[in-house]
Amino acid sequence: MSQAWVKYYYDPDSKPPSNNPDDYEVDKNASNNAAVGNVRNVFQNMQVGDLVLVGAFGHYEPILIGEITEPYDGRRSVRYERYGNERIPFRRVNWLRTDVERRFLSEPLSRLLSNRRTVVHIDKQVFGEEIYRVSYGDYVSGAESRYIYEGPAYKNIALATVPGIDLISYFCAAFNAFEEDELAKFFSLDIQKATNDYFEQDVLYSFEIEFASPGSYVLHAKRAALPLLVAVLVAATSGAILFNDARTAQIENSSNAQPSDAGKVAAPDPCTLEIQEKYAAIMGSISADRFKQLCKMNMDAQHGVGLRTRIKRKR
Repeated sequence: MSQAWVKYYYDPDSKPPSNNPDDYEVDKNASNNAAVGNVRNVFQNMQVGDLVLVGAFGHYEPILIGEITEPYDGRRSVRYERYGNERIPFRRVNWLRTDVERRFLSEPLSRLLSNRRTVVHIDKQVFGEEIYRVSYGDYVSGAESRYIYEGPAYKNIALATVPGIDLISYFCAAFNAFEEDELAKFFSLDIQKATNDYFEQDVLYSFEIEFASPGSYVLHAKRAALPLLVAVLVAATSGAILFNDARTAQIENSSNAQPSDAGKVAAPDPCTLEIQEKYAAIMGSISADRFKQLCKMNMDAQHGVGLRTRIKRKR
């Protein structure tokens, strides 16, 4: 049937072919088997949350990335004039706002998107980090996460990046001090000594400083809670929150806070619970003087590069 529609596509003045499978002989050649596999992949194997990548025609054009948003529903279809206004099934996809050109992808991933097959499987273990990075920027995937701390006001003054580096490093060190049950000792040290003694590179995949104009700091960690906790602590010391309010703040994952169709709000996920626990312990151990020091460091980072997170305070 699919070959009949291909022929009709190239000769639209001919009579549209039948859509009744019984009107065709069973064709078991390799091409037909591949076509059946494509249909199964799109309508059966793709699960909600899976990402779909569509390669561009050229290396200088952006690729398309979409997220499957719901299970396949055979009742949903569209009509397309090119195919005789027949009902064509589809999957609902949320197309993400990306503008990454194919030339900026790794060579192996770019080659996969150039594959002549209609549908190919992309190995999450091999390409997951790269695809999540270009799809979302920030993400949590299993035990790991990545977060971008924006610096939109960078003016090509290299030393202006230092306060942000010091602040983020200090909060990373605080995370590790909690893990070692040594917060009291950590906060008894000055900021530089505490950072030097408790910053652990092993818990990070990378701490990137990406500044052109504008720029950002990027944490990619083996512990999902780490970059997100640091973002919350950066927001808490931004100067917009009083010390006592910062100490008693509650952490909420906005995606869990949205009511479901049944009107129920999802329970906090384990990562959010871990962030809340560590945040409460860290803020409970910070003195008012240390809080002022960190706010001053944060303000220096704001003046230097415009340091900011996407953490929002509920009013």
